[in-house]
Amino acid sequence: MNGLFPLYQKGVFEYPAAMAIAVFLGIGFGFMLERGGFGRATILVSQFYNDDMRVLKVMFSA
Repeated sequence: MNGLFPLYQKGVFEYPAAMAIAVFLGIGFGFMLERGGFGRATILVSQFYNDDMRVLKVMFSA
C-alpha cells in the first residue's frame, strides 16, 4: 500500500481512508473505460486477435 500516494507514506491518510480513495479511483477509472466503449465484446475480441490495439494503448497510457 505504500505506492498509493506519497501522502500515505507520510501518514496524512490512515489505512481506511487510503482504501476508500483507492476504491473511488478504481470505480472512476472503470466508469471512464465503460463510457469509452472498452467494455464491448467486439472491441475486446479484436484486442485478443491483434486487430485493434486501442485497449492496450489506453491501459499503458493510464
